[in-house]
Amino acid sequence: GKFVYIVEAKNTPIGNRYIAKRVDIQVIASDDKNSAISGIDAYANYVITTASKPLSDGMQVRLVEE
Repeated sequence: GKFVYIVEAKNTPIGNRYIAKRVDIQVIASDDKNSAISGIDAYANYVITTASKPLSDGMQVRLVEE
């Protein structure tokens, strides 16, 4: 099936940790460049769009400012 990874923040004594979470989605409509999807709740602050390494569910990630 189709899925995306979102970022979940976990509070720890030394600061926030960011964890990749796999979320199954449904593609409602798409064209050559964009897709409309459903399945991501409003709490999803960040969708991971690029990564320097392969991702897996539960992996710790680092946010990069652009």
